[in-house]
Amino acid sequence: MKKEKSKPCKCGHKSKGIPITVFDKHEMEKGAIVEFEHTCDKKKAEEIARDHLTESPFYYKELEKMEIKLDKMNDTKKIKLPKVSQSDCPQTLKKLITTVNKKVK
Repeated sequence: MKKEKSKPCKCGHKSKGIPITVFDKHEMEKGAIVEFEHTCDKKKAEEIARDHLTESPFYYKELEKMEIKLDKMNDTKKIKLPKVSQSDCPQTLKKLITTVNKKVK
């Protein structure tokens, strides 16, 4: 079977050309942590977060509300979903989590 070459993704990049200073720094950091679910590359996680924040500056606030609601529903159904842990991307994720936690306190 002949293996096809992968084509570059043409999706995403909604934030291309928008200066990073436009985005709320705290939301960017929170978003990058969330996006480590998809990648262990810090720049890629930040790019995904910028794209989502371009869609809505409240993206991660709304995502958090939705996840809390789903967690409550899952608790009643006795379903436990896996969570991303610091061991998934140890160095970078731990650093980002520490930074955000300091700002939240």
